[in-house]
Amino acid sequence: MLALVLHPGYSGYAALDGWGLKACRTSHLLHDGPNRAAMLVQLVTDLVRRYRPARVVVGVPPRDTEDTRALRLQAARVVASLQIAVFAQPIHHATEVLGFRPVRGSPNGLARHLTAHYFPQLVRRLTRDVSRFWYRRSAWHALALALAGLVEYRPFAAAALVPATGHALVAFTHALQAAALRV
Repeated sequence: MLALVLHPGYSGYAALDGWGLKACRTSHLLHDGPNRAAMLVQLVTDLVRRYRPARVVVGVPPRDTEDTRALRLQAARVVASLQIAVFAQPIHHATEVLGFRPVRGSPNGLARHLTAHYFPQLVRRLTRDVSRFWYRRSAWHALALALAGLVEYRPFAAAALVPATGHALVAFTHALQAAALRV
């Protein structure tokens, strides 16, 4: 599963499969149109070739702008041209599946939730520096999308990857059970 959260500035991606986390990173896209489009095509093509996902999920942010919609459509076209299934998913859907409830004034809330319940190996990536938080925010969103997508597409693989702290969350276990019934 490859998840992309695209923004005109910093975009995030995460790759996750039945064996574990492959990547959770941020990439910088230039702000000007023609160069940004070429960079996006190159980024998506490289990610698909490197991680060979069966599916790609492209995140829809809460504040969906014309720029983010254009990036999402362009990425979907590139992925489809590589003959890989692609779908769009609102970020808030992924956070609901993972049992995250946002708290106002806590910019690192999702990152803390993901490291506490699902990916403790990423705790070193947490930061108190607000500028670094905004830089990595889309990568954390992509990670949430990748895990929620894995729950939907491969629930048993997701169940095997998640530590006991994740299984203790009611929303996550309900999502796993519902997805397992569809398999």
